[in-house]
Amino acid sequence: MPKPTDASPKKSEKLSDQVYAFVFANIMDGAYPEGSRLPTEGQLAEQFGFSRPIIREALARLRDDGVIVSRQGSGSYVQAMPGGSSSRFGHLQSIADLERCNEFRVEVESAAAALAAVNATPGDLTAIRAAMAALEEIALSDDVGMEADFEFHKAIAEATGNRFFLGTLNSLKKPILFGMLLGRQFALKQPDERVAVVIAEHARIVDAIERKDGEAARDAMRRHLLASARRTFHGDR
Repeated sequence: MPKPTDASPKKSEKLSDQVYAFVFANIMDGAYPEGSRLPTEGQLAEQFGFSRPIIREALARLRDDGVIVSRQGSGSYVQAMPGGSSSRFGHLQSIADLERCNEFRVEVESAAAALAAVNATPGDLTAIRAAMAALEEIALSDDVGMEADFEFHKAIAEATGNRFFLGTLNSLKKPILFGMLLGRQFALKQPDERVAVVIAEHARIVDAIERKDGEAARDAMRRHLLASARRTFHGDR
């Protein structure tokens, strides 16, 4: 994981996201094994060059997600591997697992987009457009936008008319959201360019579904998810 780049104080939410993603990824990779003690707030603040409140916010989110636990007077400890036994796909144990998950997602969601183009009702199309508008608005507002992005993909899964697509997507929510968070770390140097590219990718998916062109929708979704993987795992724009 690269050290996060500097950012202005007004982007404190993004800074805490960087710390969250760094710690999360190191837990997944085994650098911080289950039961091990994390670096102190002061050590993390020095490592990142961020203030303690930003570090504290990231650690609080990790506690809320059940990944770490605080012991008074002792520090923060890894409580469980991300993914958890409650996931029907089992534990996520490394970044390599996340890559395999993304490969699976490419196949499933490309098929879902093609089916949505054929089966979407007027109500489904309205929901997809609304999700697209919400995603664009939050992206342009300089927010992280992971939940809005996930809701967009959910709207497409729902438009297939096949509940198994939606069920599969919901089962993958945690690794999908983490992958989105990880990808945003590599976009901090050119956020405006990245936002424009991602919005255009989503817009092509919507356009194909609205035209009821299943193959175009399949291709647009596949291209988007493969590009997203390159941004996440290789730092591409």
